[in-house]
This record gives sequence, structure tokens and C-alpha cells, in this order.
Amino acid sequence: MKTRLQKSIGENIEPNCFPQTAQLLLNSTRFIVLQQSYRLLEIEFYYYSDQHPDPFTHCDPLQKTSDRWYFHRDGGSYRGGSFKGLDISFGPENTFGGILIRTIAADDGTIINGCSLCVDHLLAQTQFQNIAALDEAINERSIWDKSSPLHLEHLSDTEPTPRKLIMTPRVGLTLKRMSKNCEMPRYIMRPYRFLTEPAIKKGKVYNILALYNQGNSIDDIKKITNSPLHIIKKYVDAFHHGQSLKNFDSYQGKFLTNTELCSLYGTVHPRTHGEHLPN
Repeated sequence: MKTRLQKSIGENIEPNCFPQTAQLLLNSTRFIVLQQSYRLLEIEFYYYSDQHPDPFTHCDPLQKTSDRWYFHRDGGSYRGGSFKGLDISFGPENTFGGILIRTIAADDGTIINGCSLCVDHLLAQTQFQNIAALDEAINERSIWDKSSPLHLEHLSDTEPTPRKLIMTPRVGLTLKRMSKNCEMPRYIMRPYRFLTEPAIKKGKVYNILALYNQGNSIDDIKKITNSPLHIIKKYVDAFHHGQSLKNFDSYQGKFLTNTELCSLYGTVHPRTHGEHLPN
């Protein structure tokens, strides 16, 4: 019999089901690397369909499967350097879906933060020299297959104190290619990132923005994220500045600083989910 998580990944692939699936992955699941157990602390969802053409989804053929490990590829070759990443695939039929693992924590409290660093850690723990060798050892097995070097275990009950989820935009996305894909502004700030540790360093700017937009005070955000007060105020000011902008011209074609990200969040929000985006 399938567990709730197995059903969620295999069947509930619509974006409105992302929070439910994230809750199960972050609070009711163990990530097993050989015999070592980890918790998932931070994940991101990528999903592409005719009705939801998210341009930031890789759309690799493996993302049209469910319950498989997908190491990020480009043109059939495994990505290297800071572009490495590992997804849980969830894209049956004519859709593409991947849940990116961004941060994990070992039982001894060690935190591995960053999708490429997570892959590096998996290689070190399994003692495979490269991604190709590890992927070959996995041999297309399900994420639930306990004979695989990597697998997930669904706990029978949630942990005694389920950790609160924070929903934010995904990390590292830009509008560099907006001229080639007009859908980018509509999806760049969707709240498809989920984490349980708001003090995680990478992507903290998104945590601050999401907490502020959810009604938290600046002082509360400081306590939750351990961020300096002057940085939070700077980000909030940039957010409000972005709300006054009428288009995305100033963000197009470049990497964005944290301040520019805050401004972009203001320009997009709250119109991301509606039909009234700036031209």
C-alpha cells in the first residue's frame, strides 16, 4: 500500500498541492544515504505543463517520470560546479516535474546548505568519484528502493514537533533571458521554495521578504532569521521601491543583487498569481 507521500508525489502534481507534499517531505521523511540518515530542510518545486509553463523548469526527459532521482543535466551531460543538483522527479504523462533538494541535515546536526554542496556530500558519503558513477549505481531505481545508495523513508507518524514551513520564492532565478521567454516575470517569484530553518544562510533574502510580506514585523524577522536590523530595513525599503515600478526593464538581462531581488519581489507581488502583471 502506498504511503501518503508516495501518493502525493505520484498523483498530486498540481502547484496547489506543493505545500502538502513539502510538509510530508520536510516533516515526515528521512533521506537515507547508504546507512546514514538525514532530514530534508529545504526544497524547491519546478513544474511545467501546458497550463503552467514555468520557464525555470529544466524539462529534462527524466522529469516526465515519477519517484526517480534526477541529477541535473544539460544537453545529456551531468552539470558540474555550482550547477550540480538532485531532484525527485514527479512528472507523469505530458508534464515535467522536479523537487530540488537544497539543504539537508545529518542526525549529528551537520547542515549541508546548497544544492551543489548536497551533491558533493552525497558523492563523499557514497565514495563515488563522480555523478555518473553514482547515477549508474542507482540504476534507475525508485526513490523508495532501499537497495539503492539513496532512498527515502516515510515515517509512520510525523516527528513529535513538526517544524513550521516557510514558503518563499526559489533561489538564484533571474530575468536574464526574459526577452526570449515572456513568462519569466510571472513565475520568478512564485512561492515554490519550502524550508523549516529560516536562519539558513543561502537565500536568506527570500526568507526576509516572505516573512515581511506575510505580516511579520521587522523586529520579529530579526529574531527569526538572525539577520541584522539594518539589512532587513534595507530589503524592506527596496521591496516598497519595487512596488512603484511599472515594468521589468531594470531587471532584464543581468544577475541581480540582493537589493534588486527585493525590488523585483515588490514589482511582482502580489500580481504574480493574477493577470495584471506590468507590461
